[in-house]
Parts: sequence; structure tokens; C-alpha cells
Amino acid sequence: MKAKAGMYLFAGLHLLIPAWASAITIEVPAGETAVGGSVNSVVTQLVYGKTENFSILGTQKVMSGGIADGSNIYSYGQQDVLSGGISHNSLVQQYAVQNIDGASYASSVNARGTIDVNSGGYAGATVVNGGNLYVNAGASASETVLNSGRVYLSGTAENTEVRGGTYMVQNGGVSVQDKITGGTMQVDVGGTSRDAVVSGRGTAQISGTAENITIENGGDVTIRDGATSESAISKGGDMTVDEEAAANNTEITAGTQYVYGTDTNAVISGGSQIVEGGGTASDTVIKDAGTQQIGFNGSSINVRIEEGGTQTVSWEGKAENTTISGGIQQIDSGGRAENTTINSGTQQIAFGGEAVQTAILGGTQEVSGTASASKIASGGKMSVLSGGSATQTEVAGGDMVVSSGGTSSKTEITGGTQYVYGTDSESIINGGSQVIESSGIAGNAQVNRGGTQTVSGI
Repeated sequence: MKAKAGMYLFAGLHLLIPAWASAITIEVPAGETAVGGSVNSVVTQLVYGKTENFSILGTQKVMSGGIADGSNIYSYGQQDVLSGGISHNSLVQQYAVQNIDGASYASSVNARGTIDVNSGGYAGATVVNGGNLYVNAGASASETVLNSGRVYLSGTAENTEVRGGTYMVQNGGVSVQDKITGGTMQVDVGGTSRDAVVSGRGTAQISGTAENITIENGGDVTIRDGATSESAISKGGDMTVDEEAAANNTEITAGTQYVYGTDTNAVISGGSQIVEGGGTASDTVIKDAGTQQIGFNGSSINVRIEEGGTQTVSWEGKAENTTISGGIQQIDSGGRAENTTINSGTQQIAFGGEAVQTAILGGTQEVSGTASASKIASGGKMSVLSGGSATQTEVAGGDMVVSSGGTSSKTEITGGTQYVYGTDSESIINGGSQVIESSGIAGNAQVNRGGTQTVSGI
């Protein structure tokens, strides 16, 4: 004999029991509130009204207009927040799942729990403590706190705080105004991070796009091969631009940027930029207490060094088209500078360093290595120090001083003065003057009309 299906009323709940099945459906009608209790594994609770503090081992469906507050979802339980439904303060753990098509506020997901925010759904102020949060394409989240576990973002999110765990901004995902103080933010190819702050023990691995990222107080950011960083700000910590990566418009006030790929339009006013391993920095401004180091197989193009700034070109490094306007360019042994313009400040060429085609319009070129094809204009000065060598210099104005132990050759003097305390050979004096001091030696000089050669003491 078959039992008939019946409907029973328990404590304000409508209980539907099909006679032919063991599954049970409980309904919380619109306008009613159910407080406390459990939804067991064979039970589906349909919430049109409001529930408070239920334990969910079965399924709780929060319908359009329904509200679930304080649900504890665990042991393979499931809460479905349908479009128009709202969940407050839910706890998801122990292989339980929360599916959000409506809205969830202040949910927590612990170890082995999962929250899925589906297209059109919203999750606000979620706390992730070891479980997984998925914000899928078309979904949105804000004020998420990740202490441990993982967040997977394919939709949009803002104001995420990462204290631990891994925050994965996947293809199509857009994350805005995040704070990474611990753990890792990983931006995949096709993902975008905007206005993030990475500090403390926080790290960011960018394979997609990072816009306006700020690194401070020990934070660590890596721009991976194929990725791009736009308008980053370094206030402390480290930023690495990998070989096939690019950074544009970076502002460095503290910390260190390592460039193995390309960097364009950086402003370095503090901290340092290290360019090496095939890396290239172009259109950089170095000023105040900022430093740029061009290391092994690194290069710089169109750099401007202003007051207080320093560029060092080390072994196998190369600097092209640098303009010095108050700062210092140091060419170390094995380093090379080409087409430098000195308006003010100093170019220092150490022993073993080389500078080619420097225009000295003001300031000083100090040569302990080698300089060739330099041109000195009025207001400029070249000092060839002991051990230094200058060839094919044009003295059109200003001063050239060849110190004791220094050498120069094939100098053309059309204006200004060359003072020889060391050794000079094969100079052509078409204008201006050459002064040979008592310790100086000048051989095979050609003095043409309009030029003068003076031997000190004679």
C-alpha cells in the first residue's frame, strides 16, 4: 500500500514530504522568520522569508526576496543564493559549497570549503581562511580578506586585502585597489590589476597587466615575460622586470627596480634602478638621490641626469645619448658611454672605462680611462687625469687640462685653452691656445694662423 504525500507545519515551517521519496523539502514562507535548527543531509530548505543561525548539512536555497543570516554550512552541505536572494554572515567549511547568483555579505570560507560567485552574483566582505573563493566571469566582489587559501578572480573585484595565501587574477579578471601585505597576488595572462599596493611580506607576480601598482615597505613585485607594468610607484621593496617584460612610466622614490627587459620613462628620485642581463632603460630621468646602474649586458638610451642623480655604467654596460644636467655619470672599467651631452655636472671615466663623442657644453669630463672625439664648448672643461687618455678632442671653447701622467693626442684647438702638464702629441692649433707647463711635453704640434702655443717660463 502506497503512502500518500502530505504537508505538515512545524514551528512556522511548511514541510513537504513526498510519499515516494526520502528527500524532504522545507519552506520558509515570505514574511516569516525561522530561528535556529538544522537542515539535514536529505533536506532542502527553500527560504522565501528569513532564516537565522541554521546549520546546513543538506541544501539551503535562498530564493528571490529571501534572506539567510548566520548559516553554518558544513559536511558537504550547500547553500544556493539565487538571484534576488541574500546571504549574511554564512560560514562555509568542511567540503561545503556556497553558490551565489544573488548577493552574499560577510561570508567566511574555511579549510576545504568553497564559495562560487556566479555571473550576476556579488560577494561583499568575504573572509577566506584556508578555503577557495571563485569570482567567476560576470560576477563581482569587494572588501575580500584573504588570510590563507585561494581566491580565483575571473570577474571584477575591488579593495581585496591579501594577508596570506594566493590571489589569482585570471584571464578576463579585473582587480582594483588591492592591498597585498602578505601572501601573493598572481595576475595571469589576460588579467588586470589596477591601483594595488604591495607591502610588507606581500608579493605580486604579474603575467598580465599591472596599472599604477605601488611597492612599499619591503613589498616584492615581478613583471613576468610578456607582461606590462604601467605607472608603477616604488616607495620601498623590490620590483623586477623580466627579460621579455616591459615597464612604463615607473616612479622610483625608494627601493630597487631590476630591469632585465625594457623600462621606459622612469623617474628615479630616490632608491635605485639596476639594468643588466640584456635589459634596456630609455628616456629615464635620474635626480635628487636617485641612482641608475647599467650592469653587465645592460644599456640605457636617452637618459637625463639632473642635480643629485647618479648613473653608473659598469663592466659591459653601455649608455647612449645621455644628458648630464647637474648630476654625475660614472663610467667604470669595461663600461662605455656614447654621445653624452654635459650641460652641467660631471662625467667621470674610471680606468678601463670609455667615453666616445661627448659634448661638453658646461660642467666637467674627468678622464682616468679613455675619451675620444669629445668636443669642449665655452663653459666646459675636460680634465685628463693620471693614467687617462684623450684622443681627437676638439677644444672649441672652455678648458682642457692634461695632468701629469695623462696623455692626449690629435687634439684640435679652435678656441679655448689646452693646458699640458702631462703629454700631448699631434695637436692642431687653429685658434685659441695651447699652454705647455713646465712638466708638460707636446710633440708634433701644428700651430696655424690664429692659434698660439705657449711654453711656460719662456
